[in-house]
Amino acid sequence: MQVISANNQIDIEQHFKVVAGPGAGKTTFLVNHIRNVLADSVRLGVNRKVACITYTNVGVDTLVDRVEDERDNIEISTIHSFLFVHVVKPYLFLISDKYGLNPSKFDSPLEHIFSNGFFRNTNLPNRFNVQESEMKKVFWEINGEMCILRLPNRNRNVQQYHNSLLRYKTAFWEKGIMHYDDILAFAWEIINLDSSVLRILRAKFPYFFIDEFQDTSPIQSEILKLIANEETIVGVIGDEAQSIYSFQGASMLQFIDFTLPNINEFVIPDNHRSTLQIIAVLNSIRSSITQTSPEGKAGDLPK
Repeated sequence: MQVISANNQIDIEQHFKVVAGPGAGKTTFLVNHIRNVLADSVRLGVNRKVACITYTNVGVDTLVDRVEDERDNIEISTIHSFLFVHVVKPYLFLISDKYGLNPSKFDSPLEHIFSNGFFRNTNLPNRFNVQESEMKKVFWEINGEMCILRLPNRNRNVQQYHNSLLRYKTAFWEKGIMHYDDILAFAWEIINLDSSVLRILRAKFPYFFIDEFQDTSPIQSEILKLIANEETIVGVIGDEAQSIYSFQGASMLQFIDFTLPNINEFVIPDNHRSTLQIIAVLNSIRSSITQTSPEGKAGDLPK
């Protein structure tokens, strides 16, 4: 793994993974790399852009502020918004019969807010003794050539759980409510069902960069690998120790184990934010990165 700083330039036509801890300048690196792509690439144009994906709306706003003058060739969004706009909304008709969906009903994805009424109309509480707290953690998982609905720590009777959870979800869809986790599953199924959707994505976005990749779910990771199979250059940036969305199916292992053919791997060991004393504590509790302070900041011992 090659050591770099946030200001180093890397090959714009090569897949990459960057490991960087707190204060390393991940956003600075990403913005600089995007600018290098805009300046040097011959594969961009009026209808071809750099896709820049981050996990939260706050992250989107931060990147937008940093590249405001260069937005014409960049599309910055969350992964859910991106997949809804470019995959699910235009191609939902491909799976509408399978799930009983009316494509005209859905305007934008929403967060899953538990519905006790929809829950009671399933056999989950009575037959399976599923609790309300579990329903707040329902997630989609790839199972062979399809996605199925799962609950954490319920590993028996998986198909029966899926059928019951599908009844719960269907009640939302009939009201025109599609959740963020539905977007990922539907996008994965659409992409695998019709290869032309993937070709169109690659044609529109020859570069695909994802920040905060440690919060990526297995389905997101698989979608990204499919996009990277041909033509599109993929880059991911993250820090396994900062994964905070495990309750939504994200796993630091998606970042640790993520690889692509001929991918370049880098580490940014700098920490511009913390003092030497704090960095010493950080280095004592993690092994994936040994951070340093380029400015040699000193301060009190952490308490």
